[in-house]
Amino acid sequence: KLTLWTLDAHAEEYVRIGARTLDLRVKVDGGMERTLEVRAVANSATGEVEGNTAQFEGRVDWLQGAKDVEGSLKSVILSGRTFTDLRFDWPRGAADGHAH
Repeated sequence: KLTLWTLDAHAEEYVRIGARTLDLRVKVDGGMERTLEVRAVANSATGEVEGNTAQFEGRVDWLQGAKDVEGSLKSVILSGRTFTDLRFDWPRGAADGHAH
């Protein structure tokens, strides 16, 4: 399972967005790049619903046992601004060979 949260510029506060799905490009353990769609997650404890949430999840077998994950979010709209090609890696720094 891959979980993604949308956060503010300082990664301090969750930012709810209207998207129901987000498309990621993901590479596991240096293998080929694949596409993963993550879906909005509703949470009754926080009042988040699909279409107004900061949490997204996707489940695929090929993530099982992954040691290094790198990828990018194709596009997302946060607070009225469009951001594209947002990169991530896990563990942090794995993409540059320096885990933190």
